[in-house]
Amino acid sequence: MLTAMQDDGVPPDAVCFNSAIGAAASDHDADKALALLSQMRARGVQPTAHSYTSLISACGKGRQTGKAIELLRDMEREGLPLNCFAYSAAISACEKGGMWKRALELLAEMEGRGVNVERATINAAIAACQKGGQHERALQVRARLRSLRPARAHAPPRAPPPTSLSRVAR
Repeated sequence: MLTAMQDDGVPPDAVCFNSAIGAAASDHDADKALALLSQMRARGVQPTAHSYTSLISACGKGRQTGKAIELLRDMEREGLPLNCFAYSAAISACEKGGMWKRALELLAEMEGRGVNVERATINAAIAACQKGGQHERALQVRARLRSLRPARAHAPPRAPPPTSLSRVAR
């Protein structure tokens, strides 16, 4: 697709590269995703936070955990925001690579920086602990999951339950 665009005189932008990197991640092809990053840079297209998150995910799925962590640090060096999606992808990569300690370090770093911790992030950290035989630590991380508020992004606000005073006022 990217070559066809170039042949037609339409230079691919970050959105096009991000789509191709995402497809490589879906195919668990970290090498292809990393090659696309090289092409992106060679053509003067600046990687975005989305680019890096997809690359981290691709490396995790391709069992290149060290590279996934390196990409997280590259993202930071380039001044891109380390958001919950990037951290979740990195923690998931740690789980797949059997790096439970690193997963917990990233979770602590994330919390220390005030980045919103999603349930998926906690679940990936739990899975990393379980895969590493750290069942007690998995339970400790699971306790954090209970402290998260349920996501209500699409739910309308609920009225507070009636109190004894509101019943008296009726």
